Amino acid sequence: MITTWPKAHETLVFLRDYEVFSESGELLVSASSEWMIVDYRVNRIMRMDQMSMHIDFPEQKNALQHRVPKLKRVDFPKNPTFHKVNISDLDMNDHVNNVNYAKWVIDHFEYTFYKKNLLKEIVVNYSYQLKAEEPYTIGVENEAPNTFNATIYKEDKKEICKIWTLWAPLTLNP
Repeated sequence: MITTWPKAHETLVFLRDYEVFSESGELLVSASSEWMIVDYRVNRIMRMDQMSMHIDFPEQKNALQHRVPKLKRVDFPKNPTFHKVNISDLDMNDHVNNVNYAKWVIDHFEYTFYKKNLLKEIVVNYSYQLKAEEPYTIGVENEAPNTFNATIYKEDKKEICKIWTLWAPLTLNP
């Protein structure tokens, strides 16, 4: 079961929290997101006072005890390998579905690393959007053992998003 609630708003940012529970009621995932409203006619971010809608923020509960951190940018790769956005990557607005950015970074790891480690935490900072057939590349650096920073770029070196992952070694029970 997924529970979600609007938490608060600032001048440009809306905060929303999430919790995912197992069928037995065990908390599996806690998450927080920050959203902006964009006027696509002029491609500009709207302030709260510019909107003709009212949003209640009844809950003061925090899924996470901290805000989503601003992530470090990884340099554009020296020898980039470009991939093309596929039709299956798109949402109904013809933009890449936000889950696919994380999926692309996870797919960037070697299978042997994936089989020996479990993804424990992920943080995503979105900056821009990709559309159908646009080329992109990924820069990844190892920040610390099992901790990685990644940046997805367009072909023109425009930053699309930054992703931080923390992995834990899998322990096998005999």
